[in-house]
Amino acid sequence: MPIQFQMPDNLPFAKIRSTFGLLSAIDPSAKTAYEELTCVGYHPDREELHGVVAVKQAAGYMGDVCSTGSPEFVRFYMSFDGGATWEDKGVASFQAHDLGQAGPTEYAVTLRIDLPEKPCKNEAQNMAKVRAILSWRDLPPPNTPGFSPRWGNRLEVDVQLKPSKPALTPILPPIKIKPLGTVLSDLKPLPLHLPIAAKALVNKPRIADLVAKYGAKVPAHRTVFPEMTMLAKASSGAISNELVKSLGDLKLDPKVIGDAIIATVGDTQFEQLTCVGFDPKTESLVGVIHVKLPNGYSGSLCDLGSKEYVAFWVDWGDGRWNYVGTSFVTAHDISSMPAGGLRYALSQRLDMSGHRNPCGEGANIVRVRAILSWQDAPSTTDPNYPPRWGNRLEGKIEIPPREKTTTGALWRAAGRVALDDIEPPGHANQGYTKTGQHVATIYGGRTYFNAPFGGFILLQGLVPAGARYRFMFRKVGVTSFAPLLSNLIQPTTVYQWVPGTATRLPVTLTCDSQGYYTALNDVDEDILGVWFTGPQEDEGLFELYMQVQSDGLSDTAPDGRRVVAIRIDNSAPTAELVLDGAGSGMCTDTNKGDPVRGKFTASARHFASFGFELLPPIPAGLVGTSNPASIITISSPSASGSPTAATSYPSLPTGGVPTLAGTFELNTSNMQPCGYSLTIIVNNRVNVNSGSYREDREHVGFCVRPKP
Repeated sequence: MPIQFQMPDNLPFAKIRSTFGLLSAIDPSAKTAYEELTCVGYHPDREELHGVVAVKQAAGYMGDVCSTGSPEFVRFYMSFDGGATWEDKGVASFQAHDLGQAGPTEYAVTLRIDLPEKPCKNEAQNMAKVRAILSWRDLPPPNTPGFSPRWGNRLEVDVQLKPSKPALTPILPPIKIKPLGTVLSDLKPLPLHLPIAAKALVNKPRIADLVAKYGAKVPAHRTVFPEMTMLAKASSGAISNELVKSLGDLKLDPKVIGDAIIATVGDTQFEQLTCVGFDPKTESLVGVIHVKLPNGYSGSLCDLGSKEYVAFWVDWGDGRWNYVGTSFVTAHDISSMPAGGLRYALSQRLDMSGHRNPCGEGANIVRVRAILSWQDAPSTTDPNYPPRWGNRLEGKIEIPPREKTTTGALWRAAGRVALDDIEPPGHANQGYTKTGQHVATIYGGRTYFNAPFGGFILLQGLVPAGARYRFMFRKVGVTSFAPLLSNLIQPTTVYQWVPGTATRLPVTLTCDSQGYYTALNDVDEDILGVWFTGPQEDEGLFELYMQVQSDGLSDTAPDGRRVVAIRIDNSAPTAELVLDGAGSGMCTDTNKGDPVRGKFTASARHFASFGFELLPPIPAGLVGTSNPASIITISSPSASGSPTAATSYPSLPTGGVPTLAGTFELNTSNMQPCGYSLTIIVNNRVNVNSGSYREDREHVGFCVRPKP
């Protein structure tokens, strides 16, 4: 059962924003005056949805960078039947602030999903639509793809999913190595940066096959560009002489092809970089690419396809462009290309060590540049690199004002919740997610409202590879900190990205008897460790901090480093449901039109919601059948301090282990004679296992007989 909390408003929305002399939310044209979702894309191999949001105004976001600011939510939906139905995939968010200067400042959000792979030969099954809804401060309700935000907008795109592929097989026989032919000397000035594989590629269509397939739909110099790229970089004739022969057989002149390649600069008819932004939750730069045509990408979904590279550069404020990394996403020929093309996205981690200013210095806005280049990785030394196919895009991003570290290490999230979204030690609500607002997890798509933590808690952050680090913790009230040794209790398996690929491999995180780990490179979700909480931490308030061995700080005290409070709740909610009448209270009969009555109880230390589910559902179109609540009357609920018939937090009671007990009556007037199951569902709002909830269910059954 979806959990939905309503964010309380301290001020009417229109008043909040009209205070800054800008447009009223009553005017539809004002919906995107402050923020606008400009691009949405998907990375098939990493299974990540991305959105880019332009924050446009200097003020109107409820506080500067030293304040909490206000959340910008993006809820993602996917459709696998052409838009007939939509599946809610979850929410991502970031905090917007009054930056003191007009935008646009480009932010990004990331949501990881998990989809089953479909056979590569079935293009239709590997296509999907994505709908994203941006909403300022107002959490878009779940399972409502038509939601219209008060501020924000909706964007819909087509994406390609990750296909399952047949086994790869070699396609080239061994070739005798010969010196490079002089006929190719004119290509040497071409700046190329794609590394050459030591062996022949697999599942790669032959040039003759591609030329025959594309015909006049794709220029010959693009069709052979990947081979010419390798040719110009090869140190032997192993590939080049084979290629020269292939071009000759196809009546293509290598010199003419080479000249056409050299004359091609900034061609965007096949692909174009449309947005670039920064995701403060994942600390990554994000680019969205529009792939426009059905052919010209070196093979179908069953082939290797071609790489769309994006190199990122940042000007930290001194007027110089600094290279910060290159990422890629793979594109394929799609014969059933949607009319508007496909949107791909990719991300690149941004190391901000030494560039985070204290919030008192104001917003730190820097320039970012991204260069898209098809099949040829852009230069890592030339920020003005001109791609053959692709383009260059610039924007402004905000560098979050967090603590500076001398080691470059930074603990940034617990349980997939950013540390900035957890109330700090000393706060009245310490250890819970931010008071009075929804908090979206990193990657996971869940949102939490004044939530504690339970189960296993992922500890995420960045530590330079090879450095030793550990987490120190204590229960509040205990004098000294001790090493967190969860890894010695349960082995922790994480996934590490293989450099230059979109492949993850499992690796075990191990710590020594003092709790020290050795940092790894490119661990998925930046997992540094896992805290396996249990009954021993139940209903406890703890403090933790991360310690890097090379930072020269004491092992026995925080010494000014960031201490994080975490409230633990490992109790489970409970639900009870009993029917009035004969039998055990679990089953009864009634005649159509006669009510079904019973009693219920619902308890949870940290209530989220409770409600009823009726199966089979009553046919649509009948009066009062939109949901079980419309035909179930709750009466006489009792709980200390709770309002009558409260069903969701924050109206539900808190403190201790509150219990709601009452009676219910179900109206059978519109129910067809049948056997039914009635379920009460009780949820708590604890962040369990770094992105889940706990719930309890109780079922009863009854039969509705024809009216005598």
